[in-house]
Amino acid sequence: MTSQIKYKPAGFIRRLFAMFYDAILVLALLFVASAISVLVNGGKTAGESSLLIQVLISAWLILVAFFYYGISWTVSGQTLGLRTWHMRVLNEAGEAISWPQAWVRFMVGIPGALLFFWMLFNKDKKALHDIASKSMVLDERKKRK
Repeated sequence: MTSQIKYKPAGFIRRLFAMFYDAILVLALLFVASAISVLVNGGKTAGESSLLIQVLISAWLILVAFFYYGISWTVSGQTLGLRTWHMRVLNEAGEAISWPQAWVRFMVGIPGALLFFWMLFNKDKKALHDIASKSMVLDERKKRK
Protein backbone atom coordinates (compact mmCIF):
# COMPACT_ATOMS: atom_id res chain seq x y z
CA MET A 1 0.00 0.00 0.00
CA THR A 2 1.13 3.50 -0.67
CA SER A 3 1.09 6.45 1.67
CA GLN A 4 -1.65 8.11 -0.45
CA ILE A 5 -4.28 5.79 0.97
CA LYS A 6 -6.05 7.06 4.06
CA TYR A 7 -7.94 3.95 5.07
CA LYS A 8 -7.16 0.53 6.53
CA PRO A 9 -7.68 -2.73 4.64
CA ALA A 10 -11.17 -4.14 5.07
CA GLY A 11 -11.46 -7.13 7.37
CA PHE A 12 -12.59 -10.66 6.62
CA ILE A 13 -16.08 -10.54 8.17
CA ARG A 14 -17.03 -7.21 6.55
CA ARG A 15 -15.89 -8.47 3.15
CA LEU A 16 -17.79 -11.71 3.66
CA PHE A 17 -21.02 -9.80 4.37
CA ALA A 18 -20.43 -7.56 1.32
CA MET A 19 -19.94 -10.69 -0.82
CA PHE A 20 -23.24 -12.05 0.49
CA TYR A 21 -25.08 -8.82 -0.44
CA ASP A 22 -23.54 -8.85 -3.91
CA ALA A 23 -24.34 -12.54 -4.39
CA ILE A 24 -28.04 -11.82 -3.83
CA LEU A 25 -28.00 -9.02 -6.42
CA VAL A 26 -25.94 -11.00 -8.95
CA LEU A 27 -28.27 -14.01 -8.60
CA ALA A 28 -31.22 -11.72 -9.38
CA LEU A 29 -29.38 -10.31 -12.42
CA LEU A 30 -28.51 -13.83 -13.59
CA PHE A 31 -32.15 -14.89 -13.17
CA VAL A 32 -33.25 -12.07 -15.50
CA ALA A 33 -30.38 -12.80 -17.93
CA SER A 34 -31.37 -16.49 -17.95
CA ALA A 35 -34.99 -15.60 -18.69
CA ILE A 36 -33.80 -13.43 -21.59
CA SER A 37 -31.66 -16.30 -22.92
CA VAL A 38 -34.67 -18.66 -22.79
CA LEU A 39 -36.77 -16.13 -24.73
CA VAL A 40 -34.03 -15.60 -27.34
CA ASN A 41 -33.54 -19.38 -27.59
CA GLY A 42 -37.17 -19.98 -28.58
CA GLY A 43 -38.30 -21.09 -25.12
CA LYS A 44 -35.58 -23.71 -24.68
CA THR A 45 -33.35 -23.80 -21.64
CA ALA A 46 -29.61 -24.28 -21.97
CA GLY A 47 -30.00 -27.96 -21.03
CA GLU A 48 -32.36 -28.49 -23.97
CA SER A 49 -29.98 -26.85 -26.45
CA SER A 50 -26.91 -27.79 -28.43
CA LEU A 51 -23.45 -27.58 -26.93
CA LEU A 52 -22.75 -24.36 -28.85
CA ILE A 53 -25.88 -22.69 -27.45
CA GLN A 54 -24.96 -23.90 -23.94
CA VAL A 55 -21.51 -22.31 -24.30
CA LEU A 56 -23.03 -19.07 -25.60
CA ILE A 57 -25.54 -18.91 -22.74
CA SER A 58 -22.77 -19.58 -20.21
CA ALA A 59 -20.64 -16.82 -21.75
CA TRP A 60 -23.66 -14.47 -21.66
CA LEU A 61 -24.19 -15.14 -17.94
CA ILE A 62 -20.50 -14.65 -17.14
CA LEU A 63 -20.52 -11.34 -19.03
CA VAL A 64 -23.63 -10.13 -17.17
CA ALA A 65 -21.97 -10.87 -13.83
CA PHE A 66 -18.68 -9.32 -14.98
CA PHE A 67 -20.35 -6.11 -16.14
CA TYR A 68 -22.06 -5.68 -12.76
CA TYR A 69 -18.73 -5.98 -10.97
CA GLY A 70 -16.65 -4.25 -13.66
CA ILE A 71 -18.84 -1.16 -13.87
CA SER A 72 -19.09 -0.95 -10.10
CA TRP A 73 -15.35 -1.32 -9.52
CA THR A 74 -14.14 0.96 -12.33
CA VAL A 75 -16.68 3.76 -11.89
CA SER A 76 -17.13 4.14 -8.13
CA GLY A 77 -14.94 1.38 -6.69
CA GLN A 78 -18.02 0.03 -4.94
CA THR A 79 -20.56 -2.69 -5.59
CA LEU A 80 -23.82 -2.50 -3.66
CA GLY A 81 -22.32 -4.77 -1.00
CA LEU A 82 -19.14 -2.71 -0.69
CA ARG A 83 -21.15 0.52 -0.53
CA THR A 84 -23.42 -0.87 2.19
CA TRP A 85 -20.45 -1.95 4.31
CA HIS A 86 -18.43 1.24 3.58
CA MET A 87 -15.61 -0.33 1.61
CA ARG A 88 -14.00 0.46 -1.74
CA VAL A 89 -11.79 -1.34 -4.29
CA LEU A 90 -8.75 0.66 -5.40
CA ASN A 91 -5.52 -0.11 -7.17
CA GLU A 92 -2.20 -0.04 -5.34
CA ALA A 93 -1.79 3.68 -6.12
CA GLY A 94 -5.12 4.44 -4.43
CA GLU A 95 -7.00 5.07 -7.69
CA ALA A 96 -9.96 3.39 -9.40
CA ILE A 97 -9.03 0.07 -10.96
CA SER A 98 -8.91 -0.34 -14.74
CA TRP A 99 -11.06 -2.66 -16.86
CA PRO A 100 -8.15 -5.13 -17.28
CA GLN A 101 -7.69 -5.16 -13.49
CA ALA A 102 -11.44 -5.66 -13.08
CA TRP A 103 -11.31 -8.64 -15.48
CA VAL A 104 -8.40 -10.26 -13.61
CA ARG A 105 -10.08 -9.58 -10.26
CA PHE A 106 -13.34 -11.11 -11.51
CA MET A 107 -11.79 -14.20 -13.14
CA VAL A 108 -9.48 -14.97 -10.20
CA GLY A 109 -12.32 -14.12 -7.80
CA ILE A 110 -14.54 -16.92 -9.14
CA PRO A 111 -12.32 -19.79 -7.94
CA GLY A 112 -10.71 -17.47 -5.39
CA ALA A 113 -14.02 -17.19 -3.53
CA LEU A 114 -13.47 -20.78 -2.49
CA LEU A 115 -10.09 -19.75 -1.06
CA PHE A 116 -11.29 -16.47 0.43
CA PHE A 117 -9.89 -17.47 3.82
CA TRP A 118 -6.43 -16.79 2.31
CA MET A 119 -6.78 -13.19 3.45
CA LEU A 120 -6.77 -14.33 7.08
CA PHE A 121 -3.11 -15.26 6.65
CA ASN A 122 -2.03 -12.33 4.47
CA LYS A 123 -0.46 -9.43 6.39
CA ASP A 124 -2.19 -6.86 4.12
CA LYS A 125 -5.57 -8.68 4.39
CA LYS A 126 -5.56 -9.40 0.66
CA ALA A 127 -7.46 -12.26 -0.96
CA LEU A 128 -6.03 -14.04 -4.02
CA HIS A 129 -8.03 -11.87 -6.44
CA ASP A 130 -6.69 -8.73 -4.71
CA ILE A 131 -3.12 -9.93 -5.20
CA ALA A 132 -3.63 -11.06 -8.80
CA SER A 133 -5.34 -7.81 -9.86
CA LYS A 134 -2.99 -5.58 -7.85
CA SER A 135 -5.93 -4.06 -6.02
CA MET A 136 -7.20 -3.84 -2.46
CA VAL A 137 -10.43 -3.40 -0.54
CA LEU A 138 -10.33 -0.61 1.99
CA ASP A 139 -12.56 0.01 4.99
CA GLU A 140 -13.62 3.64 4.64
CA ARG A 141 -14.89 3.83 8.22
CA LYS A 142 -11.47 3.63 9.81
CA LYS A 143 -8.92 6.22 8.82
CA ARG A 144 -5.33 5.13 9.12
CA LYS A 145 -3.31 7.06 11.66
